[in-house]
Amino acid sequence: MSLKDLEIKKFYDSVRDNVYKDFFNKVLSHSTKCNRLGGIFTSRNFAACADGMQEFIKNDGKMKLILTPSFSNEDITAIQKGLKKETDVIIDNWITEFDEIKDKFIEDHVQALAWLLKHNLLEIKVVVVYDSNGQVLNSAEIEKIGLFNRKIGIYIGKGDDDIISFQGDIDFDDKIYGEWYRFDVFRYWEPNEKERVDENYDYFNKFWNGDEIKGLAGNTIKTLDLPQALHDEIIKKSPESKSQITLQHPIKLFPKQLEAISEWKKNGYRGIFEMATGTGKTWAAIGAIKELEKEIGPLIVVIAVPSITLISQWKDELAKWDIQSTTDRDNKNWKSEFKDEIDYMKYKKNESVVIVLLYKSYAKKEFLELLQKTSLPLLLIADEAHNAGAPLAQLGLVDNYEYRLALSATIERYFDDEGTKIIVDYFGKNAITYTLEQAINDEKLVGYYYYPIFLDLEPDELGKYRTYSKMIAISWGKIQQMKKKHLNTFAEENKKFNLTLKRADVIKNARQKIPAFRQLIDKDPKLKHTFVFCSGEQIDQVQNILTNRLPEPIMSRRITQNKPKTYAERVEILKGLADEEYQIIIGIKILDEGIDVPEANNCILLESTGNPKQFIQRRGRVLRIFRGTYKDGTKKDSATIYDFLIIPELSENASEEEFQIHEQYVEGQLRRQIEMARIAKNSPQCLDEISKIKKKFNME
Repeated sequence: MSLKDLEIKKFYDSVRDNVYKDFFNKVLSHSTKCNRLGGIFTSRNFAACADGMQEFIKNDGKMKLILTPSFSNEDITAIQKGLKKETDVIIDNWITEFDEIKDKFIEDHVQALAWLLKHNLLEIKVVVVYDSNGQVLNSAEIEKIGLFNRKIGIYIGKGDDDIISFQGDIDFDDKIYGEWYRFDVFRYWEPNEKERVDENYDYFNKFWNGDEIKGLAGNTIKTLDLPQALHDEIIKKSPESKSQITLQHPIKLFPKQLEAISEWKKNGYRGIFEMATGTGKTWAAIGAIKELEKEIGPLIVVIAVPSITLISQWKDELAKWDIQSTTDRDNKNWKSEFKDEIDYMKYKKNESVVIVLLYKSYAKKEFLELLQKTSLPLLLIADEAHNAGAPLAQLGLVDNYEYRLALSATIERYFDDEGTKIIVDYFGKNAITYTLEQAINDEKLVGYYYYPIFLDLEPDELGKYRTYSKMIAISWGKIQQMKKKHLNTFAEENKKFNLTLKRADVIKNARQKIPAFRQLIDKDPKLKHTFVFCSGEQIDQVQNILTNRLPEPIMSRRITQNKPKTYAERVEILKGLADEEYQIIIGIKILDEGIDVPEANNCILLESTGNPKQFIQRRGRVLRIFRGTYKDGTKKDSATIYDFLIIPELSENASEEEFQIHEQYVEGQLRRQIEMARIAKNSPQCLDEISKIKKKFNME
């Protein structure tokens, strides 16, 4: 089979793809040669160049590798004073790095490269960079000029045009997510991609041959052969034979994820992972599946989710762990497939059965009957678990599930204490509570600047707000009287809830938000990598403002519940935001749960309903770590959140009950803003603005 026969995507990233299985393993298995521009030397960077090479090594593939040494300021001083040569420092630093390897993944991959080097199947060259005065640059200075920001790989098969190349970001940081891959792929046999392969090939060869390279900002490079002493040290790590080389890419969980799993286990494999959006709940849950399998063997795992987008993401994440799953996404036969898998499992008993369903499917009578017929162990994982407290979803919380796990950034249901209690009673206590503040302090999420923008209602809107407030106050009074008489309050509670939603619609669609949005956009014409959350009534106005902006329009796309229809189309839109094909994505609700675009760093909240669950999810969309480099050479070190807020002012003739209901709304708004402001990078400024509002309403 040639490289042409492989199913290769044009783009991969470690957020959405298993890059080892889906790209490196696949391509290297059918390559005879491989050239890698591997970046600044660390043992981890060096080892990563062997990713997916198991079959490549078996086939005696040949590799060329370029790395640049990492010089400290002390190293450079010693070189300048003539105390050491560049090659001496390179040898010392590399040997020290190799001697300190304790990670089995790195050790195994270094051994693989050592075997290739020993058998003359690997050539390594070292690139040293000098400034205009002939002084060696350290790694931080090299990074500033972007010399090795572009990682490159070139894979050559058996035919003349059987060539694939990639270019993009590869980075490692054990404090955050361990590793980050994001790269574009080009195929030589495709006419519109051939030129990019040639560019990458020429770029690699210029480094390899020590040719002049443009864009070095007055700096120069020198390409050195791998020093013989270092060559000899590396091959000492070579195994005796190819058969001893095993290149596995382990799944790595971080301390908080491991802590959550450990507590869940102590609680009898029941509990809640209440973890801030973007801190790895999904992987912690998959790790929990693996931990339970160790204890009891194969089991049936039901994963309930609120959206089709999350079904697709779960399926992809499970696949990274080599776990196959059935779903009800575009699959009319999901029930019969699930039943067949259970029947097969009864006899084989060597692999768990996993199904990912929408909440409306997992609670269906036919599905619950399937579960009742099996004696196999059952685990329920409820993602965005606040949804499990909804009346229909509660039907799926059956006793058959001996093992239970709920995942959520916030488990409380909005205006539904009873639904929240049902969730907590069913799943058990929190195995972990990992807050946004903790995640930012642990550098699992970026810090943020928070800008509350306070606006008023127009007179007619204020009239509607007051009308609904009066009706809510009357309903609330009735409920209190009914409770004193021990009467059933369900119908009146439901009436009050619907009135609250109608009042919230007045707030979220307040007309002053649109001109304020236009003003914000005009202030920052370079706004990009941005999510705008708005209501259905606002979306056309928002997009018109962006499209018709002068002197230059701002390119945008929209994602709603119904458009685009497929997960693949949504992913394509999100990739466009990451690649700066457009600057803004406008979202209605669908972006609330389970959307990962680490590049996003601005969030504009036009639709501000006061629902804490929704707010937490939306701010989480822009707080994820992005370790790559933007096209302008900058890095993501923080996010910015603009929050459009309505704090109505009632007239003095409002009733006491109306004031009480109004104060509850204002207090709820301010509580959320204070929490956001408290941990923001511009906290004093935010809290000062909020203090003015508190003073205006005589609130402490």
